[in-house]
Amino acid sequence: MFCPRLVAGAALCLLATAPALAATNLLVNGSFESNFTGWTHTGAVEIRTDENPSDGTKQAVFNWGNVAGTGVLSQTFATTAGATYSLSFDYGGFASPNPQTLGYAVQGTGTLLSGYVVDIGTVPTSYLSYTGSFVADGAFATLYFADGTSLANSFASDLVLDRVVVQQTLAAPVPAWALD
Repeated sequence: MFCPRLVAGAALCLLATAPALAATNLLVNGSFESNFTGWTHTGAVEIRTDENPSDGTKQAVFNWGNVAGTGVLSQTFATTAGATYSLSFDYGGFASPNPQTLGYAVQGTGTLLSGYVVDIGTVPTSYLSYTGSFVADGAFATLYFADGTSLANSFASDLVLDRVVVQQTLAAPVPAWALD
């Protein structure tokens, strides 16, 4: 491909010849089909098959067995500073109509994305989907999920998580000095 030697032409040339971003999940085992492989877990969180997974045959279940919401899942993944990423996941409440609260955060050198989602339990689980985006600030980031469900609301209800995906959606900008 011929590219003119003008600054504007160089920028256009870089864009035209840059490889397309692959829609690859940067997480290991985002649908928990290999149990906790790739994930660090503490507290009341299990891998189960009996609560209507949204993807595959398994999902992560928080506060199963009428226990307080103490479960935490995390996974660290590679990023490029300045690049934009999307986080998406399916979540839901299972069983009685108690509100189930799931906190999420992406942490780099600072907090890149955080919040919580709430769902009311149903049988079978009726999943909702969350999608958000963040800009990486370093070479790695860690995704956290934490069960924020109160003990009163965990009775006869479970919080479920499945189909967790992190993808790069926009490359880091090219610095102006690189276009000279």
